[in-house]
Amino acid sequence: MGAPRRGVSHAASAAVAVAALGAFVLAGCGGKDQGPNARKPAQEAGAVVNTFERDLLAGDHQHICNEIFSSQVREQAGGRGCAGFLRRTAGPVKRSRIEVKAVALMGDTAKVRVETSASGQARVAETIELVRQGGRFRIASLSR
Repeated sequence: MGAPRRGVSHAASAAVAVAALGAFVLAGCGGKDQGPNARKPAQEAGAVVNTFERDLLAGDHQHICNEIFSSQVREQAGGRGCAGFLRRTAGPVKRSRIEVKAVALMGDTAKVRVETSASGQARVAETIELVRQGGRFRIASLSR
């Protein structure tokens, strides 16, 4: 296990690392029950991961850059060249999956613990960190 990856290449490579390990299938969304309003933000955080999965499968890199990545990650992935960066780095991945293990909410941030896998690769535990921007969650970074 390494330290959390952050910064210009870290946040961008976080999403790419997940993409390289596989396109995603949202397997579940959970976390500790923190009252009647806790489920909605947890579901929202899980939905970001689900949308990321669908966009990767569809090759909609522009949507990922504009709607899924935080502004910082988008800039770190090349700004206007973000979609091209993703296209080049995501590459073809076969039979890939992401299984959401838990969602932890902390104000305007969320940590989504996932386990990723792809054909010919071992399962890897990751944490996708989300931050609320423009009133909704967006991918901010990834750590192991």
